[in-house]
Amino acid sequence: MLVATGFTVEARHTYLVCLPDTLKTPPTPGGFGLSEPATEIQRAALVSAQNNAFGGEPVPSEADVARLRRLQTAGGVAVMAVTDNGTCAGGGQAVPPNDAVSEVAGIAVRTPYRRQGLASAITAGITRRLFATGAEIAWLEASGEDSWRVYERVGYRPAGQRLYIAVN
Repeated sequence: MLVATGFTVEARHTYLVCLPDTLKTPPTPGGFGLSEPATEIQRAALVSAQNNAFGGEPVPSEADVARLRRLQTAGGVAVMAVTDNGTCAGGGQAVPPNDAVSEVAGIAVRTPYRRQGLASAITAGITRRLFATGAEIAWLEASGEDSWRVYERVGYRPAGQRLYIAVN
């Protein structure tokens, strides 16, 4: 009906859901640690790693860092993967739970650190922290087959589709 009235389907994405009893926690690869950014410098390092992984501006803006701080202050979760020498290799976050449901997003790993299991460890770390705060459902959208496999290894399962639609 919407298409007949002038709307255009932009995309249909499958979303995946994880529950506490489906979460699998893979080991964090050797040489890396997972932590929650607690300072502005750490938050900037996480945003920089995400920007780098997604092809964005290498230097995070003050607004980006403030947004991450607000997310954490409001009950959201952020996790960064840090090398033994202190480099932020990647990370991600989840919005504060609403009615015990939270979206996990921004899972990113810098190119030199990919294919070592970091994305799985980061996703599991965020999801585990969400469940520890009382969230009952975590969900996300996979951006491609590689990320789809990462999320399924952690215990996320397809649960439905989101429709992106716009008016012409």
